[in-house]
Amino acid sequence: MINISDINNIYIIANNKNISPELFKTIKYNDLVAVCNHDQWCDVFKNHDYKIIFVRYAESIDSWWGYNKLNPENYKYVIFINGTNKISSYLHIKNRLIIDNDNDIELYKKLKYPTNKWFSTGLIAYLFMKKNFPNKNIVLIGFTFEMSNEWHAGIYEKQYFLDNNVSILT
Repeated sequence: MINISDINNIYIIANNKNISPELFKTIKYNDLVAVCNHDQWCDVFKNHDYKIIFVRYAESIDSWWGYNKLNPENYKYVIFINGTNKISSYLHIKNRLIIDNDNDIELYKKLKYPTNKWFSTGLIAYLFMKKNFPNKNIVLIGFTFEMSNEWHAGIYEKQYFLDNNVSILT
């Protein structure tokens, strides 16, 4: 279990293999590190005590992005996004949480998210952290907002973070 009083800052690391490792020097031992999908930087944070991963369900591969390559024991929590009808295969993972946000139409409306698009994993991670740790400083690392425009709204998400004064290190 993560004791929130032990956490200083929350860093959400983008699923981006081109992040400058220099950016990670700002992360301290008592910061929470949240990584997305494939965890491109698992070796950098392999000994970090407060690390969680958000993995998003993808129908095209009938699994969660990057899940097959990770060891759930390396994370305080594995947070599964969507795919709730498939989660029974992963009930053995004791440190799991499940988010089913694609059906949260009210949240999409409230945020005025573009229609026929889905929140990126990074935005889902931010919204989850903000809701559960409202008094903690949240910093995004490596977010370029260059994402599939077929599925996500990168320009909208960038503006959302800027409008909400979220720190973005790139």
